Amino acid sequence: MASVVASVLIEAGIAESTEVLDRTIHSRIRGIRLIPAFSWHNAAPLPQHFTPASTSATLQADTAWLGKCPVCKTGILQTIVGKRLYGIPPTDFYYDCTHCGAKFIPEKDQFRLVSIARIADPRWRSLLNTCRSSDDWAVMSLAAPAKRVTTSTVSTRSSLPLIRSPKKSANSVAIDGSPVSFPAMKDGSIMVPFAAKTLYFKPVPLQYLTGVKRDVFGKSTRIVADVLSNPSFSSVRTAVEQNYAKNLILPLGRFVAELRQRADPLYHSFLNRFGDEEYCTFRVAEESRARRQGVVLVIVQGRLCYAGACHTSLQVLINETFGRITPDMCFVDGDETACRINALLSSYKSTSAIYIHAIDDGAEMDACAEDVRKRYPSSSPSRE
Repeated sequence: MASVVASVLIEAGIAESTEVLDRTIHSRIRGIRLIPAFSWHNAAPLPQHFTPASTSATLQADTAWLGKCPVCKTGILQTIVGKRLYGIPPTDFYYDCTHCGAKFIPEKDQFRLVSIARIADPRWRSLLNTCRSSDDWAVMSLAAPAKRVTTSTVSTRSSLPLIRSPKKSANSVAIDGSPVSFPAMKDGSIMVPFAAKTLYFKPVPLQYLTGVKRDVFGKSTRIVADVLSNPSFSSVRTAVEQNYAKNLILPLGRFVAELRQRADPLYHSFLNRFGDEEYCTFRVAEESRARRQGVVLVIVQGRLCYAGACHTSLQVLINETFGRITPDMCFVDGDETACRINALLSSYKSTSAIYIHAIDDGAEMDACAEDVRKRYPSSSPSRE
C-alpha cells in the first residue's frame, strides 16, 4: 500500500524519490519527500500557485463538447484529475460522464473512449479504444440519432446484438431464454437500445386486488342468437343452428359453459386462444404513474412477452384492460392480448413485471414499439 501511495504522489508531482535514515536499523532506505512547493513552515513566505507537473496543454483544449456526452447525450463530462483508471496507462486527467459513465482519456490532441460502463448500445461498443478529436466528438453529441443509425439498420436481432455474457446475471433481463439481455440498473430500470440511443424503462408497481378467477367467460349475458350474426362467429354458426337450435335464446356464457361440461370441442371455437385461462384483477399501485403514456414492456420469467405503445395512459391500459378481464373479452371477438397478459401475470406474479418508457410523441412511440417487437419477438414462458 505504501508503494502505491508513493507512486501516486510522485506521478502527481507532489513528491519526489529520495533516501532517508531509518533510526531503528541505522541504515538508509528508499523514501519520498514533498517537493518545495508543498513543504513550508509558519514563518516561510506563502508558496506560489502550484501547477502539477503532469498537467499538459491538452487540458486547456477546446472543451465545448464537454457540455453534452456524445455517448448518452444526457450527462456532461467532468474533468477528473489525480485518479487512475484500472488497466489504462497513467494519464494527466480524463473526462467522466455524470450519467452513463463514459470515460475519455487524452492522447496528444485527441481523446480516446475507454469505457461505457452503463451503456448497452452496440454502436458505442464498436467505438471503444478509438481516438477522435474534440470536434469529432462534438459532432457526434449534436447529431440527430436518425442520421446515424435508423430503425431499418436494427430491425433484426442479428444485425446489432446486445451484450452477451457467459453467465446469467441477476441484474439483467433475458430475452427468449437466450444469453441476450437488457442490463438492469440499481433502481430496477432496464436499458433497451433504440436506434442510436438507449431507452430507460422504469418498472410499474402493480397492486393485485383479487385472487385467481376461473370460468370468467361463463358470465357473459349476450344472447347466442345475437352473437351468431357477428362475422367473428361465422365458423360455428351452422353447427349451432343445426345441433343446438333450442339453445339460441340462452345467454352465451351459460351455453359455452354447458358445451365444455359435455366435453364438446365446439366450445373452443367460441373463445380466443386465451379465453379459458385463470385471471386476476390488478392495477397500477402508484396514482402518479397511472397517468403516464409511452412504450410498455411486459416481462415474465425473464422473457419479453409484450411490447406495445400506450397512447392513452397506464390507467386505461393496465387498470381497465390488462388488469380487468370481463366475460366478453374471452371470446373470439374480445381482447385476446389482454387475456394473454392477464393470464401470464396471474400465473407468475413473483417473476413478472411491467416496464414503461415515457414518450409523449405518438410517432416516436410507435416507432420505438415496432423496433422492439421486430428485434425481440414476444414469447411465453413454458409451463411445467
